[in-house]
Amino acid sequence: MKIVGHTDYKTTANNYTHVRDEMLKKATVNMGEVFGSREKG
Repeated sequence: MKIVGHTDYKTTANNYTHVRDEMLKKATVNMGEVFGSREKG
């Protein structure tokens, strides 16, 4: 909140929650690729 300059935590939460969700999805895909390739090799 302080880093991005918002005075209300709700503003930060509303603006950045979707970013966190996208990052979690990408991490899940990446982990699947890494562990999937280990099983094949």
